[in-house]
Amino acid sequence: LGHYNIDPEHAWTEDAGYLCFNSIKRANNIIDYGHIATGNEELKKKLIAEADFMRAFLYCDLVRWWGDVPLKLKASLATDDFNLPREDRDKVYAQIISDMEKAIPDLPWATTKSQGRINKGAAMGLLGKAYLYRGGYALNQQGQMARPTNYKEYYAKAAEILDQLIKENKHGLEPSFEGLFKDYYCTTNLYQPLESM
Repeated sequence: LGHYNIDPEHAWTEDAGYLCFNSIKRANNIIDYGHIATGNEELKKKLIAEADFMRAFLYCDLVRWWGDVPLKLKASLATDDFNLPREDRDKVYAQIISDMEKAIPDLPWATTKSQGRINKGAAMGLLGKAYLYRGGYALNQQGQMARPTNYKEYYAKAAEILDQLIKENKHGLEPSFEGLFKDYYCTTNLYQPLESM
């Protein structure tokens, strides 16, 4: 894997694709049917926003690893055709951006009580990355490296959302590199939602 010299049937790549699409299937179920659940409406909105985030996060990985990938946006039914064609990466990135923009308003900021949950800062950070990926160069199906003609618009949107994230002052940089691992993962100090979004 480290030398990009593997067969398409390699177990690790097959497993990665399977796990991503299986998780997308679960996110689609929550997005499509979460509204009919009973209970706390605010919690329901937050959990559906988490599913929007997860679908976008998984598609972001898939499109970076494999380029054009099938785009499944509805809960699966037994009558569905599961032999889906690959969608252009630009369409996949458009969906990633749409899912993130939809999720952000209903996600909370990171707190000590929400450690390990999806939060607004993580969604804003991933949205910024998605804008950068969308505006960047990629290998197209014709074997050429290309980027969209309006790439500067995506860079401007990335700067805008990431600037907003910085100005919210909910996250920052750990004072030491060691602290990023020792303090956070060993929980020697009170959890601070700094670099770990």
